[in-house]
Formats: sequence, C-alpha cells, structure tokens
Amino acid sequence: MVTLKQLRNICLYADLEPRGYYPSARGAHCLGIAGESAAQISELLIEANNDVSELEIDELIPWSDFAEFVRVAKEDSLGRGVIVYWPQISWE
Repeated sequence: MVTLKQLRNICLYADLEPRGYYPSARGAHCLGIAGESAAQISELLIEANNDVSELEIDELIPWSDFAEFVRVAKEDSLGRGVIVYWPQISWE
C-alpha cells in the first residue's frame, strides 16, 4: 500500500505538487496531482520512483504497490489539464 508520505516524497523527485482534492460534493478529501495529462503524471511518477530505487532511499514505493497505485488512479478534467486522484488515500 502506498502511503501519503511516500507519494509526497516521490512527487518532490518528480517536480510534481500533490494536493488535496474533492472529487465530488460528497467525496472525501483525497490525494490529487494536477498536470497536463494522466499519462504525463504517470510517466513522471514512474521515472521518479525508478530514480529513488537506484538511490535505495527509504521512501521507495515497491514496484508491485506502485503498479496497483497507478492502476487505481482516477482522473478529472481541469479545463487546460487534468487532476489524477486517489480516493483511497486521504489527504488529511
């Protein structure tokens, strides 16, 4: 299972800024990452996790967990970009 702390650390390496997101009026405040496209965000996260893997840093997300994490991501349009979010990861 990917934790919010792990993902925040990976985002630092990927030059992405995680943020809280409400997917709907009734949705829970969850983790989101805004960018140009879901593919761009996924690519940056994969590259960053690979870089961290090579450095053997504690924040590494195991590849088996990472694959599941990317697979369950949802996405919403923001007009000129998208937000990729994970309802199962609380922002609080």
